[in-house]
Amino acid sequence: MKRVLVITGIFILLGIVAAMMYLMHTEAGLQWLINRAAHSVSGLTITSARGSLSGPMKIRGIRYASGESFVTIDEIALDWKPSRLLRLEAHISSLNAEGIRIVAAAQTAEAEPVTDLPDVSIPLKIVLEKAVISSISILQNGEQNPVHIQTVSLKGEMDSKAIRIDQLDVKMPELTLAAKGTISPRGDYPMHLTTSWKARVPEYEEITGQGELEGTMKLLRIKQETNAPFYCSAGIKISDILENIHWEGTASARDFNPVKLNRSWPDLPLSGAVSGHGSDIKADISTLDVNILNGTVA
Repeated sequence: MKRVLVITGIFILLGIVAAMMYLMHTEAGLQWLINRAAHSVSGLTITSARGSLSGPMKIRGIRYASGESFVTIDEIALDWKPSRLLRLEAHISSLNAEGIRIVAAAQTAEAEPVTDLPDVSIPLKIVLEKAVISSISILQNGEQNPVHIQTVSLKGEMDSKAIRIDQLDVKMPELTLAAKGTISPRGDYPMHLTTSWKARVPEYEEITGQGELEGTMKLLRIKQETNAPFYCSAGIKISDILENIHWEGTASARDFNPVKLNRSWPDLPLSGAVSGHGSDIKADISTLDVNILNGTVA
């Protein structure tokens, strides 16, 4: 009797292993899992899936709808290293998503204010070697002009203590942003990020700059400065971001000339500084100092 039970147990174990291998390493297994997910999640539809769950895989025609809001994704291509799960690590080698459209329903009532952020703790370490998301469109339902993002590139990792961003590049028609640093998704969310950016407005010169963000959601310090076509620096402290936001800051410009931004503007070299403080609905200018260099005001 014991021998029969042992043999039966071995066959059951072999059957489970075979089923797992089938689901992990065959295209039919991936398609079965995708179909189960689509049937289990209300509002989710998926057109096709190719590859295997063990990677690489390619999923097309994803749509998720909830009420008047919906998200569509033309294609997601993913490759990862499932063997790293033995080290409690989800290691994603590459993630590419194309053609993302987000339509958000118009708010009918004022949202409840967020006063506390949750502590995020994950059982696995997540490593992302490279992710590229391209052709993103975000539209508030009822509006005419969506926000277009050409590409978002990301490289980094996350564990139970921190999110480390090794590379974050965002490209939009009017803005290019690069950032890196760390964020701890616990407590007051301490963070330190460095940034560099370029701003483009039609008929105006491109503005380039860099800076950093450091602090917590209780007190965040932001420093930014421009390099070209003129020098300007700004520093601001923001307190109680989630509850009763207050800010105070200063900005100064050196050798600023309107003609550097637009050649049709006057050639009027300026330097100056301004400081102020306020809240989300109020702003007060504390000091304002402007010097005109080699020119006059008519």
